[in-house]
Amino acid sequence: MANHEFSSANLNKSYFTNRQDRYIHFKTQPLLAQYCFDFLQTIAKFSFCLFPKSTSLSMSPHSIIRDGYILFWPDPDTHPHCINDKAQYAITTFQLSRLVASQIQLKNNEDSSRSEHRILVFPIIQAGQFGVREEETILELLIRSVNRAVKLVSRRRPLLVLTSGYFSLYKPYEKLILGSRNLDCKIVTASPKVGHHIPKGLPQLKLSRQMDFLRLTGCQEEYQKGIHILKGASCVR
Repeated sequence: MANHEFSSANLNKSYFTNRQDRYIHFKTQPLLAQYCFDFLQTIAKFSFCLFPKSTSLSMSPHSIIRDGYILFWPDPDTHPHCINDKAQYAITTFQLSRLVASQIQLKNNEDSSRSEHRILVFPIIQAGQFGVREEETILELLIRSVNRAVKLVSRRRPLLVLTSGYFSLYKPYEKLILGSRNLDCKIVTASPKVGHHIPKGLPQLKLSRQMDFLRLTGCQEEYQKGIHILKGASCVR
């Protein structure tokens, strides 16, 4: 059995007890669990590791000892500021190696994939500083392909649901959404006043972003032209 959780926040206890919006729990998904483990192993090759000062390590020239801890750098031949090429190669190679495994899994699960309640999970990596932009490529491909398919074959309008906690939509995504005539879109965003930790001025900034986007649709309402903005509550039980 392989159970694991994805969290969009840190590992503070409150996120696992009284916050409903910060994690997704997957059960009995060994391939997905293995993917996550292997991803962490890949990223660890060009990431600092934290150890107590008493740990016996072969120190690299770029490791740091401070305040009773060791920030250990695992690659003695690469400066931490010069990892772009190695990181791009490692991430790209990692994703390509998983492509074959996912295709085999889909083929083996053809019967279950015909279920109307099926859910497909596609892990993608967005690391623009390393030249890896899978999210941008896939989202654009998805939106354009759906628009084209609906235009060619008369069918029920599909629904795309996006989350943007602080409503900071990437400009190319805004352009794609506003230009989609055959696609409905829901954008789930946090309430402007959610949480006690919100910095002063942020609620007004979030509202301003939402209104700017709504003006681009040609309407001041929160539902217009197939675009629906949902503002969640604080999500605290």
